[in-house]
Amino acid sequence: VAIVQHLAVEMATGDLESEKEFRQEALHFLELYHGFLAINYVTAEGEIAIVVPEAPNRAAKKRLLLEHPAADVRASFTRARDTRKLTRTAAIQLLQGFQGLATYVPVLVAPDQEPTGYINGVFCIDRLVDSCLSEASLRERFIIEMAETDGTVAYNSDPDFERTIRSHSVDFPIRIVDRPWTLHLEPRPEIYTAAMSSTVDVLAWGGFLMSAVLALLLHLFMRRHAELAASKADYKLIIENQKELIVKLDAKLRVVFLSPSYSTIFARPPERAMGQAVVDLIPARDRDE
Repeated sequence: VAIVQHLAVEMATGDLESEKEFRQEALHFLELYHGFLAINYVTAEGEIAIVVPEAPNRAAKKRLLLEHPAADVRASFTRARDTRKLTRTAAIQLLQGFQGLATYVPVLVAPDQEPTGYINGVFCIDRLVDSCLSEASLRERFIIEMAETDGTVAYNSDPDFERTIRSHSVDFPIRIVDRPWTLHLEPRPEIYTAAMSSTVDVLAWGGFLMSAVLALLLHLFMRRHAELAASKADYKLIIENQKELIVKLDAKLRVVFLSPSYSTIFARPPERAMGQAVVDLIPARDRDE
């Protein structure tokens, strides 16, 4: 979610000036974070103008969100437009065939102005939760379920398992964007039976308590993400006034960010260097050194 907010800030400040630049930045984040299915740009009127990646999401291009068949999509987009804040849909069946959710972040050039557009993040819930709770031992011992407040199941690590209300299960409220979910953890029957019949398997209960702690940490982690997004403006102010050159590279040593001081030092815009290998930025005569 913080990534979608970051893109909205870059659009608002003019750091992403063209469709090509938006696509490059969106594809970079899609490679890093596998919970995403798509990152789209939506016009102020609610038309999905740019879809990334394009091939699997072409059906969504040029669609009007206010005419979307899912009522919650229409409601969530309207809420983002009216409040000028980040919103999300409930768990819905996506056009791509997955259970997922969508977020909408207004692009605000100024807080008192109407949004000039929106960044739309589309997430596959299974992929998103699996990446956050990936420990094999956790899944072997416990059923993990996440549900909307109306009881709609957004995620279940074992769809064939029949949920029960037992004293050894636990529920945690967690906030996903602007709406809550309930995280339900329950030991698998075989683990519970073994724990009751053998003191050796008390470790299973230790794992259960650890799961609860992990859930709480996940909740705190999400809150921290929101705080980091709120400090984006301060961070940007520091970077833009930094005299020293700051360079950010991806795993293949390609340039994905240059501080504005690059223009002062090399007398050319940073955009020309984006996507290049870092070695290409070094003058040929200096590379051996």
